[in-house]
Amino acid sequence: FRRVLFRSPLLMPSGSERSRHVVLVIDSTSSMGQQVGVSTSFAQAKNRASRLIGVLPQGTKVSVLTLGHQPEMRLDRTSDLYEARELVEGLKITHGAAVLADVLPMLAARVEGREADETLEIYLFSDFQKTTVLGRSTENADAVSGFRAACQHAPISLIDVEIGRAH
Repeated sequence: FRRVLFRSPLLMPSGSERSRHVVLVIDSTSSMGQQVGVSTSFAQAKNRASRLIGVLPQGTKVSVLTLGHQPEMRLDRTSDLYEARELVEGLKITHGAAVLADVLPMLAARVEGREADETLEIYLFSDFQKTTVLGRSTENADAVSGFRAACQHAPISLIDVEIGRAH
């Protein structure tokens, strides 16, 4: 795994023929409510995800998944970047725990369902709490192995939003 704020380049080269699908996975578990000063890890995640959407070129497809007490597909393959940004900015934190491995089936569906001319990118916004990352899903899958497998098909950027930890 690697942790990055944003990878470059975010914009596709001019004349590119491939369509782009950006999948945002936003951790909305209770640990993301950790507050230091006037902000929370969850607010940082929403802010960074919103900024990412703001620099995407028109025509980019965006999907938004949240990881709360259960994973939820909030938006699937929309080209309406305004809608995607508004949804992200309006997200609410859940009060419960979850394991990152629970989102793997939804990510696998995005990988398997991508179009032949489509470039898929996955961005995960989390505080990367040990229990969230290392816990096993209900199907006994682990997140590390699952994300390693997904990396074979799409780049995954991990954005650490924990407040108070050096980045």
